Amino acid sequence: MTSYPNCGMAYRLQRVDGVVEVPAWWNVGGTAFHECIREWETSALDNPEPSTPDTQAERFRHHIAEQTAATVLSSGINMSAWRVARGGKEDRDWWLDNAPGWVAAYVTAALARESHIETVAGMPGMEVEFMWRPAPYLPEVKGFIDQVHRFPNGDILIRDLKSGSSRPVDSLQLKVYRLALEDEYGVSAPAWYGDYWLARRGEPTRAINLTDRGPIEAEVFNRLAMMDSAEQAGYYMPNPSSLCSACGVRAACPVMGDPATARSWTVPTS
Repeated sequence: MTSYPNCGMAYRLQRVDGVVEVPAWWNVGGTAFHECIREWETSALDNPEPSTPDTQAERFRHHIAEQTAATVLSSGINMSAWRVARGGKEDRDWWLDNAPGWVAAYVTAALARESHIETVAGMPGMEVEFMWRPAPYLPEVKGFIDQVHRFPNGDILIRDLKSGSSRPVDSLQLKVYRLALEDEYGVSAPAWYGDYWLARRGEPTRAINLTDRGPIEAEVFNRLAMMDSAEQAGYYMPNPSSLCSACGVRAACPVMGDPATARSWTVPTS
């Protein structure tokens, strides 16, 4: 949903051409953080005394080791070539020094919250997978919802966990999740909200109100239709910026890549 508008060329190289993306420590560390949170939330559902913040924080070392091994296996790329944020500062050791504290902060906050993880299709509302067709004229949208919370008054909060340094500026992701939950899983609520949990700050963003379906549906349908029309026509606009240095498929990019490995331009079909 966001990769195409961020850079159509990167989207084409990854999704259409099948270029193998160079792994990034922020993805490996971020996935390990997600796994720590999912593990704690799962145990808290059935255990009146779940693990303490410090105990759960220690689990990060285990999860990042698992994710590192899995990424080496799936990519076939040695760790020495992986992308590292902030000029090489946020490497594996940096994640091991910092992310356990984020896990502890999350658990501390979770122990004091009013909401609980909602049951979706008979399962805990974490990493909820969906395949949603917004309208007959639009393609299916596949996604995973990090968390679905229910408050005592019945209201729903959709939460997405973010471990990166940048603050989300677009709520499209949360809006799609809200519609998919209602349409695909029949989830209902007096009011709907959405926010992002900022791991590095140990707090959520201000919640946005997602209750009024009409304007949300209009925005989502229009934005998805524009992206689909451009893709169907073969338009994959590059977006050269300072972010190109962190792109996992830059070597294959006809604009910013290595001339020896860059993919050729394709002519739009219409």
